[in-house]
Amino acid sequence: FYLSQKYNLLSIVISDKHLAESYFSFDRIRAPRVQIKRSLSEEAPQDYRSYLVTEDGVSPRLVPGEGVVVRANSYEHDEYGYTTEKAEDTKKMNDKRWAKFPFLEKEIDRLEPVKVYGQGRNLIVGWGSTKGAILDSLKDLPDYRFMQISYISPFPVQKVLTELQKSKDVILVENNVTGLLGQIIREQTGFKIEKKILKYDARPFTPDDIINDIKAL
Repeated sequence: FYLSQKYNLLSIVISDKHLAESYFSFDRIRAPRVQIKRSLSEEAPQDYRSYLVTEDGVSPRLVPGEGVVVRANSYEHDEYGYTTEKAEDTKKMNDKRWAKFPFLEKEIDRLEPVKVYGQGRNLIVGWGSTKGAILDSLKDLPDYRFMQISYISPFPVQKVLTELQKSKDVILVENNVTGLLGQIIREQTGFKIEKKILKYDARPFTPDDIINDIKAL
């Protein structure tokens, strides 16, 4: 929500069945590491443009009813929000949207898009609810460490590639048929993970599953 609010873009949270059907309790709620700030213009200019081109691609936002007409258009548009078919306007708006990504990448970099647990020479790669079972399995796999990837776009290419390249052996652990994260890693980094442990029987991984499958590999 923070990233969506600050950069005026779509945010998608990817979960999985095990997380969706689980519940957790906390002794205390920690204060958030980021604060939501309303990215709204304090004054309503008469020449207000809902999609004003700026250096970082983020246009000043106004709420409808604050004195000017606020347009939201799902079709391609000009800076004022009017539908357009012009090639130059289309290119201008695409450049505007992509201008956000360098700023977004820096923002995500401080939100720990990649976290590594353990010190082993070999690497287990995973995301989502596999984390708990993998962490428990590390107690019996002293030569392995675990890399948890939390952000898909923008993808933390260099952090992921660094961990992959310094590993003796790499194993992908995923709760799906095709190893979706592995495909994204190869697309983004060029690194193909050959060894995979995939489970797709609608059951979560247990530490024993991971320990036995890794020993079998």
